[in-house]
Amino acid sequence: MKESSRSRLLRSWGLVTAFAGLGSSALAATIWVPDDHPTIQDAIQAAAAGDEIVVRAGTYFENLDYLSKNLVVRSESGPAVTIIDGSQPQNPDQASTVTMNGNGMVLAGFSITGGGGSKVFGATGPLTGGGIVMLGTGAIRDNWIYENHVVGDYVYAGGGVYVHDPILFQISGNLIYRNSVVQTSGTFSGFGGGIAVRTADGVVFDNIIWDNTVGTPGGDSAKGGGVGTQAICDAHLRSNVIACNHASQGGGIGGTFREISGNSIVRNDTSGIVGGTLAGAAFFNNDISENTGVGMSCPPGGVGSCNNFWGNTVDDPDCYGVGTDNNTSNDPQYSGTCEDLCVAPTSPLLPENDELGCGQIGALVACASSSVEDEGLAGLQSSLRVVVSPNPARGRADLRFRSLTGRDDTATIEVYDLQGRLVRSLGKHAIDGSDRSVSWDGMDEAGRAVASGSYVVLLRTEDAETTARMLILR
Repeated sequence: MKESSRSRLLRSWGLVTAFAGLGSSALAATIWVPDDHPTIQDAIQAAAAGDEIVVRAGTYFENLDYLSKNLVVRSESGPAVTIIDGSQPQNPDQASTVTMNGNGMVLAGFSITGGGGSKVFGATGPLTGGGIVMLGTGAIRDNWIYENHVVGDYVYAGGGVYVHDPILFQISGNLIYRNSVVQTSGTFSGFGGGIAVRTADGVVFDNIIWDNTVGTPGGDSAKGGGVGTQAICDAHLRSNVIACNHASQGGGIGGTFREISGNSIVRNDTSGIVGGTLAGAAFFNNDISENTGVGMSCPPGGVGSCNNFWGNTVDDPDCYGVGTDNNTSNDPQYSGTCEDLCVAPTSPLLPENDELGCGQIGALVACASSSVEDEGLAGLQSSLRVVVSPNPARGRADLRFRSLTGRDDTATIEVYDLQGRLVRSLGKHAIDGSDRSVSWDGMDEAGRAVASGSYVVLLRTEDAETTARMLILR
């Protein structure tokens, strides 16, 4: 069975990642951190244009500046174990975790967190770009960009990433989550809680963008909780999962883009899309479902073909043409949490179930199952419940469980990987109609921290059993 979107990304990264297309020329140097220089910024300072900086696993409390050099900065072992934390800035005016201000720049394979935004418009200008500010051309790929917060009485855009007018930028293969742009006083009209693109020409593709916030939903004119643009933008949005983001306008996407194709725009607050595509531009094969408000406001360029609109709070078929131009309105059959959504194998969005000649609609793939989940649990699950919190977890998680029948019993709780192998037994526990909990520290039976990825919690009594999926991020 196919993997979920998030699992596919996690597998492709692994803990030792091969970054295709990042090779240096024969004359370029490779600089290692901390072997050759103790900090990443020291390595950037020493590097010449065209060099590659490779960073070993660890947590680096830095605020990086590319110093207008075309450099490749990548991790050796991937984002689960290589973290750049920008929460301790030496220069308050440059508090983004990474500032990319050259041409031909690459940033790949890191966790980017703790950034607070930079004053790229001058000392009296607004804060923008919490995690990453891109002021030139280049690529941001295969990173985890999370919990960067642009907060103050004068802020602008880009809680996770801010792209300012470059040509031919690329943002791909990233997890972008729980970033925010919030103005604490005055009138605010910012954009882009996860990604903000200001009239740039490039492509945003194969990212999972969830639970980002811009402004106060319902309380200001902020737009684009997941992805936003200030004005008409030549950027292309392709094959992204944009889920559970928050804004007063366009919780998923806010603004007008050159192309929006093959995206899953799901469960966002205050509409899936406000804006859309330019007249005559491409808008096709998107799934826009279960958003609060309208699925999409009437875009200036009309609506393309093979889009699926389903379960949005406000249905407006005159706007987005459900039933015409091969657009559809079918239940996507979602499963999973915001950050790990997938669809059932019978979903009409999958190309193998296509009846309209559309092929794949949206970016979600069929849900993967572990052998634990496949062992005939249907029909047994209605009498028990187990919930994981937080999910995803960065280590310790609470497993809350109860009997839905209220019957006193004894339950066994175990954690398995997706291959059905026992990871940790958490013992036997009394269970009844009240909420009970047990904590898992993210360790296996041998006391080793488990790797990042998806796991299955199995709760079982003598007569019934149920499972819950959880995600570990390191």
